[in-house]
Formats: sequence, structure tokens, C-alpha cells
Amino acid sequence: MQNIAKKLTNRQVFLGFLQSVDINFEGKYMKRRI
Repeated sequence: MQNIAKKLTNRQVFLGFLQSVDINFEGKYMKRRI
């Protein structure tokens, strides 16, 4: 049970990391286009 919770939190952290990278990338890309 603890393992599943650990995997879930790791997944959430990973998704949050991906999201922040995506936002940073989008911001740089938009700045470059303008």
C-alpha cells in the first residue's frame, strides 16, 4: 500500500515538473515568435 502511494506522489511530482518545464518552454517560444 505504501509503495502505491509513493508511486502516485512520484508521478504527481513528475507531472508537475513536466508542466513547469512546458510553461517555461512555451514562454520562451512565444517571446521568440513575437
